[in-house]
Amino acid sequence: ARPRDPAGPVDLVVAYRAVVSRLPPLLVRRLSTGAAMDAMSTRSLVAASAAGIAIVTGAAVLLAPSLETQRLYWKLKLRAYVYHGRAAVGGACRRLFSSADADRAPAAGDASVSRVWLRRQLQECGLFEGEIPPIASVEIMGDALQGGFVGDMSKLSVKYEGEEDGASTAAGLPHVLVFKTVKGLLSTRLAALFLGHAREGLFYRHFGMKGGKFAHLLPASKQLPRVVYADGDVAAGTFSVLMEEIGECRTLSHMLGNQCWGPPPPLPAGAPTDHAVLLRAVFLEEAETHAALWQKRELLDIPWLKHVDWLRGKNRAQWVLGVEDMKKKWAMVTRLAPPDLYAGTIADAMDTLFAATSWEAFQASMDISDPTLAWTLAHGDFHGGNQLWATERVGASSRPPVVSVDFAEMGVFCPFRDISQYVISNATIEVRRKHERELFEAYYARLLELGVDGTRHPLNRAWALYCAGGIERWLQMIVLMGYMSATSPVLPVKFMRWFVKQVGSFIEDHEADIVASGVYRGISSGYCMVTM
Repeated sequence: ARPRDPAGPVDLVVAYRAVVSRLPPLLVRRLSTGAAMDAMSTRSLVAASAAGIAIVTGAAVLLAPSLETQRLYWKLKLRAYVYHGRAAVGGACRRLFSSADADRAPAAGDASVSRVWLRRQLQECGLFEGEIPPIASVEIMGDALQGGFVGDMSKLSVKYEGEEDGASTAAGLPHVLVFKTVKGLLSTRLAALFLGHAREGLFYRHFGMKGGKFAHLLPASKQLPRVVYADGDVAAGTFSVLMEEIGECRTLSHMLGNQCWGPPPPLPAGAPTDHAVLLRAVFLEEAETHAALWQKRELLDIPWLKHVDWLRGKNRAQWVLGVEDMKKKWAMVTRLAPPDLYAGTIADAMDTLFAATSWEAFQASMDISDPTLAWTLAHGDFHGGNQLWATERVGASSRPPVVSVDFAEMGVFCPFRDISQYVISNATIEVRRKHERELFEAYYARLLELGVDGTRHPLNRAWALYCAGGIERWLQMIVLMGYMSATSPVLPVKFMRWFVKQVGSFIEDHEADIVASGVYRGISSGYCMVTM
């Protein structure tokens, strides 16, 4: 029945009487417990039935998100097991029955790379002119490279037929390439599937490769590694990227002090030594990407970019699953960590974050039909460890030779939190307090120079989003890193204290600005929301 339709209950009564009239008298007497089936008792029974249906329906509505979330969790987990098993069986079959030079892309754990496949990729990528000579050998080098939480990286040494000491017919061709894929472990495959890390390969393929489908959207100033091959499989949660080795380089994390990891290596020749100057250069470069794709509706039609489905009001279950998992992990972190580690500022901020978080509040704060909402293509994991100062590119232009890498979190979102994440991650507290506002205003001014409408996005509002966004993203990271610190020796507590201090000081310095602005303070960006 339609509860708001007056005819509804009457129709139910008529239907009920029609059914009862066809029942045997004895059964009717039992059903009615010996009472006369008058209109009043019939209506009472119908009302009770309607109340029961309403209760069941209400319970189903309340439980639906939880049931949907659980269904998604087990669906993804089952998929991870299936694809992991398929990869293991496929790897065994390749080792037993397939030629080492079969024309196929390498996978995690492969002991060799097909020369036929590699030659074809070098020919088709558009980076090299003329005919690619046959490849004499491809060797997987033992150099350990950092691939992040789920990535596995290795170097490939390439030799071409007819060359001598890297010369002759192979002049201008790469002799060392870097191959990145998902680690061949079930746990990392599961994490990559939940996080959607296939987007890293898809970003390189469609945005970063020559002739990529969306390469025209990026400004010419955007510096990326030169990519030979890239692809991603959303269903399997895997990706593969084959790119140039950027020779002599330093991460900007090293150049900005190396956080808590000990003395940094020497700076590259000619690199700026003033941290504020370096940060300014990085932010002005990133402003060009943000401005070029500011509110670009075309981005909303790329389903694998992070946040696109959430901004469209879809895939609530994934968002809820991530939030609930963060809460569980935070409870575990606080139980296992030293009592003083998160007490005070961090614990209070985490309480505020979770209390303000809901799907409905998130949707209200990110209404993409609102022209005053700030959104664009954002890196999503913007810090100095994901940028390289490429000495070999010095002099190629007047721009700083900063090459961005690691696009597993690339998506459509508020760009200001990228900037604040970088500041919290890599600027010392002293440098941040002295230069933060001027750095942000320089970045903001560059956005306006490049066409962003300052009347729709006033500075004070942008600043409030910067403050709240950095806290929101880094609190998520505190949960993930704290979980690692509490459950494994990967991140000792003494290092965790450094990050807690960085985040805590930022919160204390900006709490008043956030409260005064009234911006949404719950979880938004989905940064590292993952069940591992």
